[in-house]
Amino acid sequence: MGSGVEIIDVGGGRRRNTSGVEEFVYQDGPIPEGPAHVTLRHQPNAANPYSVAVYLDDQRHVGWIGTTWSADAAELLWVRRLAAAGLRPRLRAECEYLRMGGNSYTYLFFYMPIDAELMAVADELIQLRHGTDS
Repeated sequence: MGSGVEIIDVGGGRRRNTSGVEEFVYQDGPIPEGPAHVTLRHQPNAANPYSVAVYLDDQRHVGWIGTTWSADAAELLWVRRLAAAGLRPRLRAECEYLRMGGNSYTYLFFYMPIDAELMAVADELIQLRHGTDS
C-alpha cells in the first residue's frame, strides 16, 4: 500500500447504497457481480467538500456515500477519525445488476455500523490497533 494506512475489516448491519456507480462503470468498465469489499475515505470533490468516496478493494473508485453533504455527517466524522489514526475501514459489499427492459443498472451495496454506533466502533478499533485511548 505504501500510504501508511492500515486497512481494517469492519462489520455492520446497515445496508448502504453507493451513489454514482453508473458513471464509474461507464468510464472504467463493469464491476463483477457478487460479493466484494469496499473501503471508504474522505475525498472532497468540486460539488461536495464533505464527500466520502467508495473504493472497490481499496483500488478502484466506484462512487460515493450519497448522504454525506455536511461537515457533521456521521459517516464523514467516522472515516476522518479512523484516517487520523492511520486506519481505513473495509466493509463487506455486494454488486447486483438489475435488468429492466433493454437496460442494466448497477447497484453496489455495502454494510456498515449504524450511525449511532460509528464513533464507539472507531474508538474500539483505534484501541485495538494502537493500544491507547483515543
